[in-house]
Amino acid sequence: DSLLQEMPEGSHNAHPVLEGLYELHDTVGTGGFAKVKLATHLMTGMKVAVKIMDKRQLGEDLPRIRLEIAAMKVLCHQNICKLLQVLETDTKIYMVLEYCPGGELFDY
Repeated sequence: DSLLQEMPEGSHNAHPVLEGLYELHDTVGTGGFAKVKLATHLMTGMKVAVKIMDKRQLGEDLPRIRLEIAAMKVLCHQNICKLLQVLETDTKIYMVLEYCPGGELFDY
């Protein structure tokens, strides 16, 4: 699968899997088991959102998250942020998404 990449962990950086790919910036959202950070794709300079999920906190929700990823891979709609890349380590899942400023859908 071209979007999902297994990466080893173990570096001084909190998110070594992103090294050389993305530069993380401010947290733009938090949820029950995820944090979303604004980031810059280093090769293109494009702003993206990186949703960082801790697999240990997901527990029984992990299959639901995998289903969300599978659905987002095939969805293409002007009102849905595009899933650009998924990176996974032993303990974390990183969903790299198109950056869509403007708040949460639930805010409307």
